[in-house]
Amino acid sequence: MNAAQPMTKILVLAANPTNLPHLRLDEEIREIERGLRATRQRDRFTLVPRLATRAEDLRRAMLEVEPRIVHFCGHGTASSGVVLEDRDGKATFAPPEALADLFNLFSNQVDCVLLNACHSEPQALAIARHIPYVIGMNTAIGDQAAIKFSVAFYDALGAGRPVDWAYRYGCNAIALENLPEHLTPVLKLGPPPSKRSGVDFRTLGKMGRDEIETTLKQYKAAVAADDDDGDAHLGLGLVYLQLGMHELAIRHFRSAIDLCPEMADAYFYCALGLIRGRRPKTLAMQEVRAIEAHLTTARQLDPQQAKYDYLLAIIRYDYYLCNGLSAPPPSWQDLLLTARGKEHDAWEVERLLSAVTLRDPRLVAAIRGDPSAG
Repeated sequence: MNAAQPMTKILVLAANPTNLPHLRLDEEIREIERGLRATRQRDRFTLVPRLATRAEDLRRAMLEVEPRIVHFCGHGTASSGVVLEDRDGKATFAPPEALADLFNLFSNQVDCVLLNACHSEPQALAIARHIPYVIGMNTAIGDQAAIKFSVAFYDALGAGRPVDWAYRYGCNAIALENLPEHLTPVLKLGPPPSKRSGVDFRTLGKMGRDEIETTLKQYKAAVAADDDDGDAHLGLGLVYLQLGMHELAIRHFRSAIDLCPEMADAYFYCALGLIRGRRPKTLAMQEVRAIEAHLTTARQLDPQQAKYDYLLAIIRYDYYLCNGLSAPPPSWQDLLLTARGKEHDAWEVERLLSAVTLRDPRLVAAIRGDPSAG
């Protein structure tokens, strides 16, 4: 049985100051809610609206609701940022840097920010320093176009589509209505999710193609922005490994090792990349030696990771034993026994087994923890 997916809370912050032109924000919220209720994944989403939003309302809602998506709807200006309300219901502005800093504090929680307000692109750029997906408007946008975009965007999310696809779907919804603002929404890609929340090779295996392509763009941008970022090189290598592009993966894993020589996972994934999806039995001795050296270093740096022992056990068994060679210690049996007392993730084990070619079901069963397989 599949584990239930976590609830995605959408915090909608609406501000309609009395001294500015009235916007149909209540209609926008109502249409979003009605659209989400009609989607097949409606049980995964909860819409939490906050009206007449003041700065203190924003701060408290972020703590209380703990949203994954934050949606601003209302007014905005290119120079002063997103409009909120003061205690008298009049317009006041959220300073762009202060708002970006607020999202930095919640960067391990929030996945997407939608600024459905005129001229909000500069604010989107500032927030995207901390949040993976931020959508802003590069000029003024009318009520009708803003509502069409929002409804279509959440329709797509409710259908299980990734954020970047939902963004394109929202733009298309504006164009289909023959409205001129279909180029007004702009998507800004921020730090890759894995740099914020520990997403790794196992999580990439759960992603669809569109999500992987978006993550690839994010990591390429991160490396381009800072070529000395070892985490970014590791992440980019993981995406290439997922795509089966082993040479590119190995190149970035080696960069991660050079930049962060204490990063155990960089050695492990470099070893996995060096196998290049082949059966270990078919490797050359020189390749095996390089793989073993990386795994030995990974085990020394982080002795509690079972996956390092599993991969080394695969090499000991499938290369040495299946080729009639004497394996250096520890033996594959000893490695599996050692691994069972360490941190073990069944999904990660499956990702490891899928990344190499193995022929012996006994070895596969032993790695999965079948006690009769040893």
